[in-house]
Amino acid sequence: MASRLHQEVYPLILDQVKVTMIDFMAKPKEVLLTIDENGEVEEEHFEDTETLYLYERMRETLIYLTNFDPNSMAVVI
Repeated sequence: MASRLHQEVYPLILDQVKVTMIDFMAKPKEVLLTIDENGEVEEEHFEDTETLYLYERMRETLIYLTNFDPNSMAVVI
């Protein structure tokens, strides 16, 4: 029973989890590029700790899911 679940059921569920996570992935840190009066490009970073935390956790989870079955990630992309 357990081997059937591991081979047939869980991969389908995990593939759907990966697709859903990618669809709703939090955005990483945002950067605004501006040009100053000297014509040089300046970067302004926006810190949103809650979004960054969510992004890092989602990224980690996708890495773990990919490590379970690396070949299935090609189907998701």
